[in-house]
Amino acid sequence: MSSDDLPRSKSGRIPQWVVDEARGRESAPPPWRGDTWDTSVEADRARTRRRRPASPSTSVLTAVLSVLVIAGSAVVWWSRLPDQSWDGAVDALFSRDVLRYDTASGGGVASLAHLPEPGFEEEDAPLGTPAPLAWDGSAYAFERTQELPDGTQVPVAWSPCRPVHVSLNLNEAPADLVDQMRVVLSELEAVTGLVLVVDGTTDEDARVGRSPVQPERYGDRWAPLLVQFSDESRVPELEGDVAGIGGPQVVDRGDGLLVAVSGAVWIDTTMLERDPVDGVPAYVPVLRHELAHALGLGHVQDASQLMNPKASPDVLTYQAGDRYGLSMLGRGVCAPDV
Repeated sequence: MSSDDLPRSKSGRIPQWVVDEARGRESAPPPWRGDTWDTSVEADRARTRRRRPASPSTSVLTAVLSVLVIAGSAVVWWSRLPDQSWDGAVDALFSRDVLRYDTASGGGVASLAHLPEPGFEEEDAPLGTPAPLAWDGSAYAFERTQELPDGTQVPVAWSPCRPVHVSLNLNEAPADLVDQMRVVLSELEAVTGLVLVVDGTTDEDARVGRSPVQPERYGDRWAPLLVQFSDESRVPELEGDVAGIGGPQVVDRGDGLLVAVSGAVWIDTTMLERDPVDGVPAYVPVLRHELAHALGLGHVQDASQLMNPKASPDVLTYQAGDRYGLSMLGRGVCAPDV
């Protein structure tokens, strides 16, 4: 393919992510057993102009992550939570398993024959405002973090300057899934400021490693975040006591910064056999947990938070640490060239 055949941004340049065949990085879903910054397009361009070289330690970390992505293996990721505000270091000890898709073997963006037109529905500024929450010391964590050109460490998140589209596969789903989705998505919108749009239903029966671009089904855009019920015979990652899995699919927007563009949530059908807790269907806390993963929130080793990897009958909704982490995820980088 000649350079004339490659998609271009509005400025006329060919984004690096296109030249590199959209060198994609997908976070495979982990199983469930003064904190603001300007993310507008103009502010982002200003940060890019004064971008400083990455430190040697950052380069080493990036290289290590790249090896993990290519290998597609399960790793134990140690990180730390902030001891002050988000502007401080994001670091306190906890462990979680992170399985990364192998983008070289058909699971990722690098293998796609078609890439969507960049900037679909992207606006010049965030569409909403995250909840102004103060951190009270409760545990929270992110699936991945990255460094902005000004040195600020931020979570890898969805662009707040465009809607996050969601599609439901109702096969094997409970009758109240649509109503429960409205409730949970409203909770997430209120705390993140993201605009979450339910496109309706789909017949897509996905597996881990689903293609983030399906023009024949969803048109010339990134595939929506998929939510469906399944079992271990179709999704082996649900084997055993795993109640659900979920996560985003992220790509390099062209300047080294990552942004989530698609994702999926799978809830094990065995959750439908369990009794409600305090009148709440047993699958709903799992749905909350996995949707938070899909937006970029990670596990914490704190049983009082919903993002603890082990379900608790006493924790059915987002807690203080979960909510604070979600509010940070509403402050992601805009992505006009993706």
